[in-house]
Amino acid sequence: MARLLISTVCRNSPPDVASGHLYVIDLNEMRVVQKSTIIEPAFKNNESNPRGGMRGAKGISIRQEEIALANSSMIFRYDPEWHLLGIITHPGCAYIHDISYSIEKNSIWVAAACADYLLEFDFSGHLLKAYNMREKSQALQAMKWNPSSLVDEKSLRKGVIDFRDPASHDHIVFDNAHINSLALLSDGEILVSMGLVIGEDFAVLKKVKMWMMKKNIWPLVLMLNNKMRSVLRKESKSVDNTLVMKPVKAQSAVVRITTTNERIPSLILGNISTPSHSLLTLPDQTAVYLNTSENTIIHFEPYSGRMISETPINKGFLRGICSLSDGYLAVGNRDRVAIFNLSTKIVSSDLTITNDVSEAIYDIKILPDHYRLPPSSFSEHLKQEIGINSAEEIIRTYGTVG
Repeated sequence: MARLLISTVCRNSPPDVASGHLYVIDLNEMRVVQKSTIIEPAFKNNESNPRGGMRGAKGISIRQEEIALANSSMIFRYDPEWHLLGIITHPGCAYIHDISYSIEKNSIWVAAACADYLLEFDFSGHLLKAYNMREKSQALQAMKWNPSSLVDEKSLRKGVIDFRDPASHDHIVFDNAHINSLALLSDGEILVSMGLVIGEDFAVLKKVKMWMMKKNIWPLVLMLNNKMRSVLRKESKSVDNTLVMKPVKAQSAVVRITTTNERIPSLILGNISTPSHSLLTLPDQTAVYLNTSENTIIHFEPYSGRMISETPINKGFLRGICSLSDGYLAVGNRDRVAIFNLSTKIVSSDLTITNDVSEAIYDIKILPDHYRLPPSSFSEHLKQEIGINSAEEIIRTYGTVG
């Protein structure tokens, strides 16, 4: 039985409601066979973002006898029977997005969007490597982006700022590149997604938007925007109603980190209003990237930067991707999983996994046949495993590393 494990985020979810789920999909029958509630991230109630923010289940990584699941502030490792193997958490590792087991060693890579760092941890939770993606490089020069380095590696390692707690810092000031995905190449190099690289003008616009959202003005702006769209007959390509007039724009970039620590641009996208997502390397050493602003699937060569193809998908919100057999990809498109043929550039089928209009797919991985179905409640399961059922209690009990 071919099965997919899918993480989701429920936008606008109140504090007492699950902010995300894990689904198991039977691809042969194209149906949901399991839905599990997640362990909510620590300090979630301090999050001022009324939409996504810290909510939901995040990245998934699977190897033969181990699976890692992330929320915004922690990574939980399980065996195929879903016994807990360990927990990784660190003050410098927050707003976790995609994660990936190392190809060669017992470690895990983490895209930590909050401080614009790519991090590598061993299975005891010790921080092995920390790549500050704000450092001057060929990639930043190509983007004409010259940011200040707000937190150095030494301070990050010491946990001078506990980025897991939104009250500890100004999220908009720190999250200016939105490091949200990574992919490991066979030669040891790493592709990193800088999902939303924003300059000073865009940062000001983002602050204004956040203020309007807190004051509940933003829905009125969107309503007026939709009326203008109707008059101008402009179709929105995204689940977020694209503004008719954009005063400033951002960029997305895929950066290749070499074994000598060079940061080389592989792909730079302009005219970005929503973070791009979900890097995937393929057996032929090409790669796939999702332009969520335009709702397109980009197929490119990471070493030359040549774009092989860019295919538009029906309007939605592209995020989450994995490789299936015979050149097919499973792609998350808001509440649906689309089965996409990379050769023909056609969606052969799709499956709606949720009827909740606020819920959107985050990550997708193949669940190996020898894995059991996950527990229906990961919080209750955690209580059974270690006597604790919340992320806050884990931090209070164990400190930095669980």
